[in-house]
Amino acid sequence: MKKIAFFLSTIFILTACTSNSGTPSVVFDETPDFESPPVYSPGEIPFDFPAILTTTALAEESVYAPTKDAIEKAFKLGGEGSVLIFEKGKMIEPGEKESLVQDLSGAKNPIPNSLIIAIPQELELAANTTIITGAEMEKVFVSETNIESFTSGTYFPLPEILTIGAQTAFKHNDKYNHGTIINISEGKALITGFAGAIYVKPLSDLTLIPASLEVEIGDTIQVPVIGTYQEATVTEVHPEFGQVVAQYTWLDETTTDSFIFGEITKKL
Repeated sequence: MKKIAFFLSTIFILTACTSNSGTPSVVFDETPDFESPPVYSPGEIPFDFPAILTTTALAEESVYAPTKDAIEKAFKLGGEGSVLIFEKGKMIEPGEKESLVQDLSGAKNPIPNSLIIAIPQELELAANTTIITGAEMEKVFVSETNIESFTSGTYFPLPEILTIGAQTAFKHNDKYNHGTIINISEGKALITGFAGAIYVKPLSDLTLIPASLEVEIGDTIQVPVIGTYQEATVTEVHPEFGQVVAQYTWLDETTTDSFIFGEITKKL
């Protein structure tokens, strides 16, 4: 009996009080131990960015989008700087301001159109190109040796203009950060940066990061280190892999890393 009484006491918060008859009574604390999900309008997102009426993705096509849980968490945290990881999903039903998307877990939820990146279909792929592909928008260099491993509808090449999917450098806290443009509307760009942090910046303030770059050993370039650009010196060039190796100073120490085309540039 003592074990049963102890078990019950761990489940319920009991408050003993005395009634008019002198008989003790028990009151159960009905306060929920979880937060209610945030309430928001169709297409609304927790950032200073307008709702987007439509999406170019058709039913059954692949898209990139965050999960509903991640969006609700961003609402609770207050918007800019919140983390949204854009994962491969499938468009189930396009809609006005928001669309039904199936995520990697198989869950189907309405996702704001502004947070959906449609993956173009039937694109011809050329070698010596950097693309976005994979489960979480990875940048991959396409070479003569791996080009056959990519299926149409599962990737898109890095744009050469400031548009959805383009790589960009943007000013934040007096430094340039690296990011990918998620959407553009009313002169604003919605950007995902290092580790999925979300920013909204004026489109006019963005600098395009080229999809390819001609560099030589000894050149000074700008490279993203934990998402923030800093000066580095090229020590190796590997065009067959779409990469350079560069040396820079980090925390007062000289460090050498490789960087892929599509995230480096010469000047900012």
